[in-house]
Amino acid sequence: MSQAVNEPPTHIQRGLLKLPDETLLQILDLPGSPSHTRREHAARLRLTCRRLRDVSSHWLVERTTVDMSRPETLRRFCGIAQNSAVARGVREVRLRLHYYHPWAASSIGNFTAAALAEWKARLRYDGSSDHWRGQFPLDVTDMMNFFVRKLDKELGNDDAPLANALEISSAGAMPAVEEAYAAYKAGFDAQDAAMRDGLFLASFTEAFAALPDWYTHTLTLFDCNTEDDEPAPWRYAQADKEDTAGQQQAVVRVLSRPMLWEDARWIGSGDDIWRHVPVDMMIDVLVAMGQHDKAKVGHLRLLLTPAPDYNRLATDIERLRQLTDSVKALDIFQFVFKPHSFKDLQEPTMALSTKRFAEEMHVINRYLGAIAGAKTLGSFEVDFGQFCYSRGLSLDERKSPAPFGANFDWLPSEALGVVALGRAALALDDFRNIARSLPEESCIDLYSVDLFDFLARGARRPQSGV
Repeated sequence: MSQAVNEPPTHIQRGLLKLPDETLLQILDLPGSPSHTRREHAARLRLTCRRLRDVSSHWLVERTTVDMSRPETLRRFCGIAQNSAVARGVREVRLRLHYYHPWAASSIGNFTAAALAEWKARLRYDGSSDHWRGQFPLDVTDMMNFFVRKLDKELGNDDAPLANALEISSAGAMPAVEEAYAAYKAGFDAQDAAMRDGLFLASFTEAFAALPDWYTHTLTLFDCNTEDDEPAPWRYAQADKEDTAGQQQAVVRVLSRPMLWEDARWIGSGDDIWRHVPVDMMIDVLVAMGQHDKAKVGHLRLLLTPAPDYNRLATDIERLRQLTDSVKALDIFQFVFKPHSFKDLQEPTMALSTKRFAEEMHVINRYLGAIAGAKTLGSFEVDFGQFCYSRGLSLDERKSPAPFGANFDWLPSEALGVVALGRAALALDDFRNIARSLPEESCIDLYSVDLFDFLARGARRPQSGV
C-alpha cells in the first residue's frame, strides 16, 4: 500500500479499506508469527492510516506485567484496559509479587544488617566467600565479595586483611550502602502508598475486568523470571578493575533490588523477617477479583518462589470459603501451582523439622483443596519439586520426613478432566482419594511421583502418565 505522500488512494486501496475488520485482519495477519513480530507489524501499519491503525492495535500488547514494587506499572495496565482497541489483544496479565521489605526499609541499620546477612550466606553457599577468582572484568560475585569484606572492615566486624579487595578498589563500602538504602527506601515508600487500604488490588481488579473477552485470559502470579529460568539482570553486572564508579553502581543495583519470596531465608529466620513476606497475596488477589462480577480468569498460574513459611498463609474456614467462592466467581478452568526457584537455589539451603514441614504441607493442601472445591476446574496441575528442594528434602520416603499432597480433601467434580502431579510423594490412600474425585474418562498424569506404600514394600516407582 505504499504511495507518494499526499497521493490519493487508488480504487483498489479504497476498496481494501472498506472491507470488514475480520476480512482485513485475515489479509494483514502473519499466521504463526511470534508476538514480537506482530507488534512490529502493527507498529508499521499504524503509520499508514487511521483504519489500519485501528484494526491492528490489538497486536500491540499480548501480555502485560503489573509489578507490586512499581506502582507506575499498574497505571500503565489501567491505560491499556481503557483503550479497547489495544486491550482486546491482551491474553495474559502477569502480577509480579516481589517486594521491598518493611524491616529492611525501616532504617539504614536494618538495611545494612540485611545486606551483610544475605550476601555472607550467598557467598558461603557459592563457595566464593574466601577467595577471588582472579578474572576481569569483575562479575557480581567478585564485586559483592569485595564489598562484604570492606563493609565488615569499616564496621569493625572483621580484623582480617582485605588483600585483593583493596587492590581492586580503594572506594569505601558505606557510600554504596547509603545510596542503595536511599533507592530502596524510595521504592518501599511508593509500594507502601500503592498497597495501602487495598487500593492496589481494587485498581488492578477494575482494569482486569475491563479487558474485552475476545480471548480467555491468563493470570500469572510470580516474583522471578518464569519464562526461561534465567537469573535476574543484576546477576550479569560487570565492571573493570579501574572502574570504581561502575563497581559501586553495580553494588547499589544489587542491594536496592526488590526481594523475592525465597530471599527472606538469606536474611534470617526471625518473625520480623518472615512475617512480611506477602504470602497472603495468594488468596487476597483472588478474593479481591472475585468480588467483581465482570472479572473472569480462564487460566491461573502460581509460579512464585517458595515462601519461607507457608504456615503464615491464612487458611481459616471463613478465608477458605471466600477463596472457593472467588474461584467459582472467576470461573477459573485451568490451575497451576509450581513453586519456582532459581537454578542456583535448588539445592538444599535449610533443613526443616518433620513437624514443621508436615504443618506447611497441611496449609498448602487446605489452600489447594479450597481452589479445587469450586468445581470449575477442568485441569489441575501441581509440582512440588522445587518447594521440596527449598526445604532441603528429597522425594524419597527413606529420606523425606513427611508426605507431599497428603489428605487432599476434594469433592467430586464433573468438570475436572486432568490432574497432573509432579515430583510429589503420596500415600496410596491419598492417591485413591484423588482418583475418586474425578469423573469417568479423566486423566491422572504423574511425573516423578512416589507412592509411599509401594516404596515401603520395595515395589517399583510408578511411571509418568499413569
